[in-house]
Amino acid sequence: MLTRKDVPFEFGPAQLAAFDDLKTALLDCPALRPLRYDSDAPIILGVDTSFIAVGYLLCQQDEEDPKIRYYNRFGSITLNARESRFSQPKLELYGLFRALSALKLRLLGIRNLIVETDAGYIKGMLANPDLQPSASMNRWIMGILTFHFELVHVPGKKHAPDGLSRRPPQPGDKPEPPPDEFEDWLENLYSFVHIINPTPRLPSASIPPSPDTVDMFALGLVPQARPPDIEPPLYSDFPRTAHARRSDAQLSRVRDFLDDPKRPAGLDERQWIAFYKYATLFMLDSAGKLWRRKEGGAHRLVIPEERRPSILVEMHDRTGHRGLFATRAFVCDRFWWPQMGSDIDWYVCTCHMCQIRQVVRIHIPPIVPEPTAPMVRIYADSMHMPG
Repeated sequence: MLTRKDVPFEFGPAQLAAFDDLKTALLDCPALRPLRYDSDAPIILGVDTSFIAVGYLLCQQDEEDPKIRYYNRFGSITLNARESRFSQPKLELYGLFRALSALKLRLLGIRNLIVETDAGYIKGMLANPDLQPSASMNRWIMGILTFHFELVHVPGKKHAPDGLSRRPPQPGDKPEPPPDEFEDWLENLYSFVHIINPTPRLPSASIPPSPDTVDMFALGLVPQARPPDIEPPLYSDFPRTAHARRSDAQLSRVRDFLDDPKRPAGLDERQWIAFYKYATLFMLDSAGKLWRRKEGGAHRLVIPEERRPSILVEMHDRTGHRGLFATRAFVCDRFWWPQMGSDIDWYVCTCHMCQIRQVVRIHIPPIVPEPTAPMVRIYADSMHMPG
């Protein structure tokens, strides 16, 4: 071994045995600690990628002193000849994908994960997946976004996994699983989550059913224990047109007419015929609920004004914040009220969670140069000629 200047380098069997002893001592050292999933301390995944390998480390911060980190795992994934020819942005994205796939069983479901990388442009690539030029990169982004993490940029001089990303393949290295297995795992993600999560408790007699049968009718479920309540917005905040307010007033008169079929006062013959035709589109059940008739399908329940925001919460928030078309189709299949399409559009477009998670699609216009007309540009040169 090299101990000082102008001394020949020696690395024989004795030095190799000492190096193996050092590696064994590091592996058995209590500094390598298991992750504490019951702790609120952040778990940090550092990733760095070069044309040689993908280096990563996994550690957890101390609960009292964030500067102290307890390391759990170090790794290096060697790239093949095809992967090493990727461009640097593609390498960084692929390295993050491979590191997460290698640690997926340790990181799945963690809500306090921090990913450190020295490539700040990865955040823009993850935020705009539609701008990526290839389907493979979009698949990597899909796999990366399966995890919940905060991306933090660390300068290259202070990035710890830099050395691990320059480790060439060594004899005795275990072969890494092919990335196709991770894609298969993504396809079976929901089944895998159900396997690792505890089985939900079935409703029993000790859990009283919800008294709000309208919400259960909205979701098409049997009465069971309800999730935590979501505060619906006030219906007065919804933008309602004058025509919608007149339709609500007309609906109130229809309810009174179906309850007591008498001709309303103040209507001439023409208005009475139009009102009667409109009233035949509705019916009252034995419980006094108003239904909108639907030819060729199930009748739809008419929702009063004070209940409409809570119905939108049930049909949009509790069903996974689906898009505008899916929410409108879901609500219109079971319920009805005047100008309900405008209310659904406003609620979905102003949903805070949807605005955070939406994917912004930026349409880049093509740049086509326009040829110039003749004699638009004239080039001239001058010179001095002696007389």
